[in-house]
Amino acid sequence: MLKPEDNELLTQVGPDTAMGELLRRFWMPALLESEIAEADGAPVRLRLLGEDLVAFRDTEGRLGVLEAHCAHRRAHLYFGRNRDNDYGFDRRRQREVNYAGILGIPNQDAAVQESMGPIADRSRETLGTSDKAIIAYRRLLLDMAEALQGGQEPAAARDGSRYNVRSASVLLEQNVPFVEGAARLLSARSES
Repeated sequence: MLKPEDNELLTQVGPDTAMGELLRRFWMPALLESEIAEADGAPVRLRLLGEDLVAFRDTEGRLGVLEAHCAHRRAHLYFGRNRDNDYGFDRRRQREVNYAGILGIPNQDAAVQESMGPIADRSRETLGTSDKAIIAYRRLLLDMAEALQGGQEPAAARDGSRYNVRSASVLLEQNVPFVEGAARLLSARSES
């Protein structure tokens, strides 16, 4: 019978564990070739040694295996360039119509958000300049949480006017500049 500490050492195989580091030095079978035969075909989700991965073949048919979540926003790569039905995902649409391969921005957002899981490890994402609003909002939340821990109630929680912000969408004719066509939606205003 193993001692509890030996059992722990032997059975914990995730990243940064002794057994995990040992086993990662050895070849191990993960998929049958037939499961991932098509170039630019549907990727395959797999889990090895406690890590979620995605396997695929690129346009030239070369095999690739990557961490399952993108470095940018931690969205699941299964929905990346390389299974139909999930959120209406369609590989033909992805090749010919839009990058996501999913019809409609709400469906695209749902696919990305829900594929991240209940808690996405934000310490591993890489945000860029187009993510300024996300960065600012997270900083605001962190500042308010710190202030609350220090005994300061968030003023925003008691200010009903702050709850009037709503999202919006607009469909413009091709020849209408975005800033002009969406002008009424781009400025903050109160409803009276």
